[in-house]
Amino acid sequence: MMKTNLILIGMPGSGKSTVGILLAEALDYEFVDVDKVIEAQEGMALQDVLDTNGIDGFLKIEEQVGVRLAATRAVIAPGGSMALLEPAMEHLKQDGLCVFLDMSVAELQARMDNRNSRGIAAGADVTLEDILAIRLPYYQRYADVTVSCDGCSVEEIVAVICAKVAGRIVP
Repeated sequence: MMKTNLILIGMPGSGKSTVGILLAEALDYEFVDVDKVIEAQEGMALQDVLDTNGIDGFLKIEEQVGVRLAATRAVIAPGGSMALLEPAMEHLKQDGLCVFLDMSVAELQARMDNRNSRGIAAGADVTLEDILAIRLPYYQRYADVTVSCDGCSVEEIVAVICAKVAGRIVP
């Protein structure tokens, strides 16, 4: 069965939003940044939502947004922690093909200069290695397609995704 949405999953800094915007343009799909949906719903920046509600409260909000999200012919970029939230992921996967943007910790660290202000659902003392170790099994579980992103330009990643999902999503 062909799916009508693409869901980009992966670590913070892996390029879900940047890739998602260009991918949506290439496919003539809508782009949905779930972090922006949360910010609009809560009326504050993602980091403020996290600071105000704590990690558990933030994850509850993220899950609620994920299970309610309705889109057709969309590239959806959920936050990196949504893969931990089974009800949200199962809902998104009902009509979505999951693409895991796989990236090494070294590349993530090189790309992420704002870790403490970007709204990552993990304690400030938790390393990126620790976060990836926790989340990787979830990304792998939900991935229908995996794209290795290390050393690739955004355009290269978009081209690889388009090739890998051809015939699996509604054109």
